[in-house]
Amino acid sequence: MTTLTVETQYGSVEGLAANGCRQWLGIPYAAPPIDKLRWHAPQPHAGWTGPRSAQAFGSASIQHRSHMTDELPAGLDSCNEDCLTVNVFAPLETGNAPLPVMVWIHGGGFSIGASSQSMYHGAQLAQSGRVIVVSINYRLGVLGFLRLADVTHGQIPATGNEGLLDQVAALQWVRDNIHAFGGDPTRVTAFGESAGAMSIASLCTMPAASGLFQRAIIQSGSMHAAHDLATANRVAEQFLLALPQSARNTLATATVRELRDAAQTLHGRLMIDERLSIMPTRPVVDGQTLPDLPIHRMRDGYAMPIPVLFGFNRDEWQYFALLDRGIRKLDDAALEARLSIHYERKQIATLQSLYGDIYDPGQRYCAIAGDVAYIMTTLQAVEILAPRQPVYLYQFDHPGPGLGGAIGACHLSEVPVEFCTLDAPGSGMRFGNGPTEKTLASHMQAQWLAFAETGRPASADWPDYAQRPGRYHFSTDSQWSADTSNARRDFWAGVSASVYRRV
Repeated sequence: MTTLTVETQYGSVEGLAANGCRQWLGIPYAAPPIDKLRWHAPQPHAGWTGPRSAQAFGSASIQHRSHMTDELPAGLDSCNEDCLTVNVFAPLETGNAPLPVMVWIHGGGFSIGASSQSMYHGAQLAQSGRVIVVSINYRLGVLGFLRLADVTHGQIPATGNEGLLDQVAALQWVRDNIHAFGGDPTRVTAFGESAGAMSIASLCTMPAASGLFQRAIIQSGSMHAAHDLATANRVAEQFLLALPQSARNTLATATVRELRDAAQTLHGRLMIDERLSIMPTRPVVDGQTLPDLPIHRMRDGYAMPIPVLFGFNRDEWQYFALLDRGIRKLDDAALEARLSIHYERKQIATLQSLYGDIYDPGQRYCAIAGDVAYIMTTLQAVEILAPRQPVYLYQFDHPGPGLGGAIGACHLSEVPVEFCTLDAPGSGMRFGNGPTEKTLASHMQAQWLAFAETGRPASADWPDYAQRPGRYHFSTDSQWSADTSNARRDFWAGVSASVYRRV
């Protein structure tokens, strides 16, 4: 099967053969969320007549610039409100049997990023001949995750979950169209990292997403990443204050520049309330689209009963130390001041004791922040779900070359390994591109492909967590090890959800 023209529900698309696979890029999966549809749930596309070219990535969502944007690999050249598109990567030959499908949801703190970024390119996975890869764009920041319905008294209907509903619409498009590209709509794996993983945690517990995917891979995600209504409304109020008065009165027609500048203020140093977290725009527990925090929905038995592969990186917060260089200069007093933003005095004393074996205050802060943001929340979800459904846990240990290796196995460093995009432009210092990394990439990719095909990883020595609690370590000598309880884990198990939500 080498067809490059494919019929979808909205019209035919013409792809191209490149990078050893077939590609269809920038396919609309919903109507452009512009004009009267700004801040509304995604709507069906009106369709098109005649073949539509699908040979270039669609625009990324409107987003503000940040230090994180500058650190991410290339592929953020075009941003537009008209951004709801998918990309499909398929082997040159798919054979007669439909292939499993892997749907990638990119990260970026719910405010930046795009499926077009070079490290997310699905060609290498598709070249394996074992899967169809789909990557998606969705609305970000104030256009996708800002609740305006309450502060505008219903004049603007935004619930704060428009970005999540975009993801649901993309998954519905996959269900309805992927068979035309050689994919099996009954074997769909949703996989994502950081905000993408947090999105999938939400999707796993959302009524609207039920049945749209049959496996999930959640990489470096939190199960607490959603605002309550009061916090969401406080964020919206701060956003309105950051807008010019004229734009505040005409939100539906405010210019993109006005929205972007206000978002920049909201996320930047001028943000008035530090407790709004490093992700002020994020999903909202509204009782409808997102009935409760994902961790609570999991606890209460409302998660999809599907195989889930969870994981995190050993040195998660070292990535953010690249962006916030003040972390590397922390002394004990400055560390106490930082911790006091989110923790009570008694908790701070306990944390200083539990992490006291880490002498450097900056490194101690990174260990604490990485645990609360990614590692402990993942372990909690694993322990909740393992008795009910197949669950597999990994830890990525391979260090990047940055700062003489001091950057460690930081946040994001596993992504180019799983995609085998180690030579992606703008790779920076987070990951290497030598023989060791290429061998690790082939091994990690084999685990992901097997999970997409069968619901379990390829390695025979990687057991279901319920059978043997433990994690699979990705490194130069990848192997499984047993999990044991410890004082740090016990402390975080007793911390309220409100602490996790502040990250």
